[in-house]
Amino acid sequence: MKDERAWLIEASGPCYLRALGLGEKPGNVSVDQSLEWTADASKAIRFARSEDAERVLFAFRKFRHDLFPTCFPHFPRPVEHMWMAKGADRDAS
Repeated sequence: MKDERAWLIEASGPCYLRALGLGEKPGNVSVDQSLEWTADASKAIRFARSEDAERVLFAFRKFRHDLFPTCFPHFPRPVEHMWMAKGADRDAS
């Protein structure tokens, strides 16, 4: 297993935009039947490139105002995250 990098749509909190699985019920700040905000970055929608996250965020801003509750002090933005492989040897330098 190797390290993984991805871009997430992050709001203050931090909260991350998450897609629900088939038959899964919303548990947090629900925005509809298929999306919600989560505090767990490992459950967030992952984008390979910042441009992809920006495009999706632009579309949501334009067509899905309900995705952005007024409780967020700062507007969501794409943020790069990294998950390190378990048990991988790390160079201390």
